[in-house]
Amino acid sequence: MPSRDLRQLIRQEKQLRSSLENVEEFLNNYDNDRDEGEVDAGDTYESAADDDTTSRDADGKFRVTLFKRNYLMERLGESKSIATKRFMALERRLNANLEMKALYTAFIHEYLLMGHMKEIRDEEDEPKCSYYMPHHVVMKPDSTTTKLRVVFDASCATDSGVSLNDILMVGPVVQNDLLSILIRLRLHKYAIFGDVEKMYRMINVVEQDQPLQRILWRESVDERLRTYQLTTVTYGTSSAPFLATRSLKRCAEEGEKTHPVAANVTKNSFYVDDMLAGVHTVDEGKKLCSDVQSLLGSAGFNLRKWHSNQQEILNNIPSYLRDERDVLNIDTTSTVKTLGLT
Repeated sequence: MPSRDLRQLIRQEKQLRSSLENVEEFLNNYDNDRDEGEVDAGDTYESAADDDTTSRDADGKFRVTLFKRNYLMERLGESKSIATKRFMALERRLNANLEMKALYTAFIHEYLLMGHMKEIRDEEDEPKCSYYMPHHVVMKPDSTTTKLRVVFDASCATDSGVSLNDILMVGPVVQNDLLSILIRLRLHKYAIFGDVEKMYRMINVVEQDQPLQRILWRESVDERLRTYQLTTVTYGTSSAPFLATRSLKRCAEEGEKTHPVAANVTKNSFYVDDMLAGVHTVDEGKKLCSDVQSLLGSAGFNLRKWHSNQQEILNNIPSYLRDERDVLNIDTTSTVKTLGLT
């Protein structure tokens, strides 16, 4: 009788393995069909981005071109006046809340210190085509890392009625859809999550396009209003998601020979800047963590907020890079957010 039960369990295990393999094969075919069958207005954008419009600097970071609708570029009007009015309103709000002002000022200082923006001192040498982005504050009290977010408004219309986002090309979707990522994740015993720190800002914008990303700022009403130019991909611009995810995909493609495991995860298990990967064993998990860190690190991308439902997998991840709640206890009331969801 026990041997009959054992044979039955073996048959069930084989059937389950076969079913899982069929599901994974289906997902892979689905992803391939989706990549080949997708045709939209952004295809030209993606093809161009494969050529000389996406490059890497000496430090390995990507440098991208902002793709623009040339017929609208000529209609981009004057934007500094409205950006000035919007800044004055922001300044009044910040001066009425000193704690918020301190956080906002710290954000601007960080931008400068990291080289993600630079001051434009010779304002008389105004380029033929420039755009000043208003910016405002959004508070995120539930965030474990960033309590305050500065939002750049690239949809603000110039005096001609055309905004920066109107002239930027959005580009196609180059990552798998969320459903297939989640289904693939559930095929594995262990889940590993993480997200790329400041992903947009790790990608540089070519110098000739930077005048389209100008902002106004001063710390005190006693100072003159200063002009700054953002030098990296900017949150709030319509092309930012494509430029960032395309760079991530390009990083995976270039690392397929040296980091095959990490390249596969980067291509198939990322949703924007969030990694949702799965493994069957602890050793596989440790190798995945190491390889992904190495591959993405070569392009200046740093993975943080690591968490998993198996503590041992994260043993080699520094504590400061882990989520505050180390272990994802899927079967208990303890939860960890990913993709902004609980």
